[in-house]
Order: sequence, then C-alpha cells, then structure tokens
Amino acid sequence: LDSVTIARSRKHIQAFYDTSEIGPFPERRPPLSLREPLTDLSDVPSFNEIFEQLDTLTMSVYTPLAYVFPSRRAKYEDLYNVTSGTARSNLGQAGREQGLKKLMMVNLLKRLESSVEAFRLTLTKIHGSVSHTLGRISNHAGNLAELSPELVGFDFDLDDEDDANIEAISFGEKIKIDFDDLDIESWQRDLWNDRETLRELLDEMLKVTPEHDLKLRKLKQLIEDKVQNPINEGNQKSLVFSAFADTADYLYRELGPSLTAAGLDTAVITGGSHGTKTTLRTGFDVQQVMSLFSPRSKQRHLTMPNETRDLDILIGTDVISEGQNLQDCDYLVNYDIHWNPVRIIQRFGRIDRIGSTNSQIQLVNFWPDISLDEYINLKERVENRMVIADL
Repeated sequence: LDSVTIARSRKHIQAFYDTSEIGPFPERRPPLSLREPLTDLSDVPSFNEIFEQLDTLTMSVYTPLAYVFPSRRAKYEDLYNVTSGTARSNLGQAGREQGLKKLMMVNLLKRLESSVEAFRLTLTKIHGSVSHTLGRISNHAGNLAELSPELVGFDFDLDDEDDANIEAISFGEKIKIDFDDLDIESWQRDLWNDRETLRELLDEMLKVTPEHDLKLRKLKQLIEDKVQNPINEGNQKSLVFSAFADTADYLYRELGPSLTAAGLDTAVITGGSHGTKTTLRTGFDVQQVMSLFSPRSKQRHLTMPNETRDLDILIGTDVISEGQNLQDCDYLVNYDIHWNPVRIIQRFGRIDRIGSTNSQIQLVNFWPDISLDEYINLKERVENRMVIADL
C-alpha cells in the first residue's frame, strides 16, 4: 500500500492543509489521573490485602491433572496430549490447565481493577465451579467425567495474543479421570481452601454497595461537575470507557436513574445482541445510539431525520474504541486502564479528531489505588506463582 498511501501526521495537516471548512484539531488539556480507594468502609480489605488473599488461591478446580498420581500420568498424557498440526495446539492437557489457571488469575486482577461489581461476578462464578466440583467428588462413582470447567459466562478482556491462548487452552475434549488415579485428599483439600478464600472475599465485596463504592461516586461527581462547569460552552457530553461489559452495565444501572433525574440522558454499548440500552427508550441499535450521542459528527440528520433528542452520557466497552467519530463530546473517562496502551490511544481518538467543534478536550484516567512499586511486585508475585507451559 506504500505506493498509494500517504500517512499524514497531525502537524503535517495543520501546516499544509486548509482546515477551515472541516474544523481544526481540539487542544488537549493535561490528562487527569485519579486513584480512588475501593471503599470508605473500614472493615473491607484494601487492594493489597485482596491481592494477598488471591495469592493464596491454588485455582485447583482448573488443574485436575496436577492431582493424578505420578505413576498414572502417562495414561492421561497419551489420551489428552492431542496435536492438530499447529504449534499453538501442540501442548498437552496439563499445559492447557496451567494456562487456564494463569488466565483466570490475571482475569481476576483485571476485573478487580475495573470495578467491585465485575470482581464480585467472577468470584461468584469461580466459587460456583469449585462447589460444583466438590459436590461431584463427594458423589463420585468410578470416574469423574467431563472434568474441565466451562469458560462460558466469563467476560474476558482479551488482546489478540490472549485470544490465541484461549484457543489453545480450550482446544480438545473434556477429560475423564478415574478416581483411583487421583490424589483425592490433596485435591479436595486445595478445593476446600479455595472455596473458603473465595467465600470470604465475596462476603467482603458484597459489603461494598454503590453508596460505598468510592470509584463509582467519584465518576458521578466528575460528570455532574463537568455539567456545572463545561469545558466548552453548552457541552454536557461525557464518554466513559471500561474494558468489561459487566462494569459498563453496572455504571449504567447505578448512574442512569440519578443522571436522568439531573436532566442527563444516558446510554450503554457493550456489544452482543442486547448490548445497547438508553434512558430515552429501547430499540436503538449501536449506530443509532452513537448518532444520538454525537449527532453532528455522525450526521444524524441523514440517518435519523425525525429524531431531535440527544444523549449526554455514553458508557461503552472497547467495541466502540476504534474508528468511530464521536467528537461532539469533549470529555473522556477511562474507568479502568486497559493493559494494552494502544487501546487507550484508540479510546481517546474517538473525541481527539479533526473537525471537532470543541476548542479543548479532557482525558481522565482512573488507576488502582496502589503505588507503582506495589503493582510491579504484585505482578512478579503472580507470575512467580503461575509456572506455565510456554504458550
């Protein structure tokens, strides 16, 4: 494409092109960085204390083969070390189990950073898997059929590399292990310990109701303050991004009614067949919701000529982080920080566009309430614990 493509930087366009008809690029205000504690309740663990508890999890529900007696392992390696001719699939069931274990731990950490609600939902699902497996152990008869826990229902925040790992991990049939080949006592003990830790964490997290969710309260305050003190005259619009559909739905559910009462109409876009909701009415598709939020840049007069209402607040996942013109808005909030920095650039690019009618735009980033050193140490601890086959 080099022969037919010209890559023009922002400075190049500003220097050599007449942008009077399209409109200029907006001026970027210095980004705001916020670190909100999890809650104002004194009896709920901090981020670091939660990390310490997560660190004790064995995630043994995902690694049944690790509990097969060494003398019996060859039987299962022969049965389940399936290859399909691709390097990605060329890892045994034990490698897939270790990969799944690591993926679930990383997913828990990402979701805790996103919102207490997303974290709660995943804790509940893993706790359910552990309880179900313990129940089947106590009722066993000869063998434990279809042991591998399902990934269905988990809202992973994945990059392309992670997608490849998921494909490798979930490759192949569910496994069957004879009970006589398992160190049942060790597996049961680890499952029990995980279930107790998960239950304790879940009980603590259930205390953090929306009224005590400091990050949620801060977001509401930011939106209300922005309306009271607009960056650009008359502009009430705010765009809020989260990596997880569960977090986006939580924000919409908890903030929508109070913002509506304050005269602000809200919408959420999370992808999927039922991935849009608005406080205006139901029945709008993704493109219509974005046109209601950014009518000028999305040329709503052409696609929805009879619609005059506007949306003020749009909450979305990264399904709208690329290629969308939403520059009617001048205020973008990253409610969680995606682990891929390119995504952050793509998100801000929705409002940081040529042709904006806004003279200034603002980016706001929420970070976990821990220091960088603590974060790096945490990452190392997790990686050291998760000894994994090279995916």
